[in-house]
Amino acid sequence: NVISSPYRDKVFITLLMFLFGMGICFIQLYNTWPLYHKEVYGFNEDVIGILLAINAFVVVLIEMPLIRRLEKVGNFIPMIIGTFLLFTGFSILPYGNGLTFAIFAVLVWTLGEILIFPLMSTYIANRASDKTRGKYMGMYTFTFSFAFIIGPIIGTYFYQIEKSMMFYIMQVVGITTTLAFILLARKEQRNNKSMNLV
Repeated sequence: NVISSPYRDKVFITLLMFLFGMGICFIQLYNTWPLYHKEVYGFNEDVIGILLAINAFVVVLIEMPLIRRLEKVGNFIPMIIGTFLLFTGFSILPYGNGLTFAIFAVLVWTLGEILIFPLMSTYIANRASDKTRGKYMGMYTFTFSFAFIIGPIIGTYFYQIEKSMMFYIMQVVGITTTLAFILLARKEQRNNKSMNLV
């Protein structure tokens, strides 16, 4: 549905709130995530670099083919699955150990990253009219940028209290965000049915 203004788009504003939480969690990849692998898993910088390289390799290898195949499915179902996988890949870290488990976790959140971020950008762009698309994308970008500023502060704060705490918090945020996306998807379906009946 094309809305005249992002400020009156309740679905979009709600989406931004949950995306803010997602951004705070995702940015842990560059602060508490490597710290956790070094101090808890006992990995050195080379191993952590390999884990990041696996992420980059998988994204380059399958992102575009997968997204093209999912175009017919619609955005919300892949985004819901992607959200669940993204948070799961990070939040399972306290429940395992060793390189094999760490690689598995990377593959899980990488698949989530592939599903959620490109489709989310497309979904938000499609909600806007040609005149308001810049505002929509600007608010979307600002939300993530602000989360990336606040995220390291929040992550390291909880990490100092207890090393696994941020990953436990991700479980709660992940479940909440996934459920929120499910509710938004149902609302969108009801709105679309109402419009088709008019």
